[in-house]
Amino acid sequence: MNLIVLSPNVAPNYHHFYEALRALGAKVLAIGDEPFDQLSSHLTGSLEEYYKVENMCNYEELVRAVGYFTHRYGRINAIENFTPHLLLTEARLRSDFNVAGINQATVTAYATYSSLRKIFKRARVNPAYSERVTTLEETRQYINEVNYPVLIRPDSVFSRESCQVIDNETALNSFWTDKTTEAFVLKPYTPAPCISLDGLVDNRGQIVFCASHIIHAAEPNNLFIYSEREIPADLEKAGHKIILSGNLTKRFFHICFYRNTKNKLLAENLNLFPSNNAMVDMFNFANDINMYQEWANILTDKPFTAEYKRPYHCAYIHTAAHTTPEEKYHPLIVAQHALSIQSSSHVMDTTAYIARSANLNEILELNRSLQI
Repeated sequence: MNLIVLSPNVAPNYHHFYEALRALGAKVLAIGDEPFDQLSSHLTGSLEEYYKVENMCNYEELVRAVGYFTHRYGRINAIENFTPHLLLTEARLRSDFNVAGINQATVTAYATYSSLRKIFKRARVNPAYSERVTTLEETRQYINEVNYPVLIRPDSVFSRESCQVIDNETALNSFWTDKTTEAFVLKPYTPAPCISLDGLVDNRGQIVFCASHIIHAAEPNNLFIYSEREIPADLEKAGHKIILSGNLTKRFFHICFYRNTKNKLLAENLNLFPSNNAMVDMFNFANDINMYQEWANILTDKPFTAEYKRPYHCAYIHTAAHTTPEEKYHPLIVAQHALSIQSSSHVMDTTAYIARSANLNEILELNRSLQI
């Protein structure tokens, strides 16, 4: 099997994916813009060959790279990528080189919130976001139906423009002043945490692994995620219907929901990647399994072999407070992730912690201690 991976160094732990593939006999061929001698030895040791380009956004360079690999190794069986903003690129490459998977014709279903809304409605799951709006008047009409405050964001899933909370007419008028983005979507604003269903789909489109997480995000740079040991029945049912409606195979997924004041689930987003670079490690620590290996099994058409019962809550905690865990919490810490946070004036090096416990209260206490 010849597999191409784009930007293989997107996360320091992802070399485990490629090591697992290599162990199964696959040739892992990588394309990236980082100099080869700056890649980790773990990563380079898992690759058959690395092709450096100057810019991953230069499609012609990528075409030349895939053409080179095809000429040298023969037919390319898969093109993979763990960088969301390269989803359109990987799809276009699959179309141009006749590789199975999401291609240029099908990727549009996942490229905008308004197109995801169609997937959710086809699955008979209530969507969180409105139809796309392109004018101040359309925005005002939606707000008249739901009232302030609302959250508004670009319709494009890949937009770098941030979302914004609008809570009055003055803010609304200001928002639409000199707008260059053409389309937006809205939803009623709520401070409620995101509830996610995360997992892996096999080559038949069946969910072979799933987990649920509660996601608390706060500014600046505070993130607290923890897994649930029991997935709410309505969440699992809604997630399964969305995956079937989305016609996905051989992919990780991350579906975001929130509950309204009537406790009804509304689907916000369907992401075709793990939600962050630590999520696969969280899958592993929560269940004592190896999802790097299981992904490789699925990609090479082998069965999913892990058995899991969610014996632990697993948490990812990043705080801007620069605190370190008290000694009594050290037994809960199973991993650390070094992070570099870019601010307007400097780069700040900091640490995120992954912790696990069968007791959710211990996880919550650890998070509170780090927020002080």
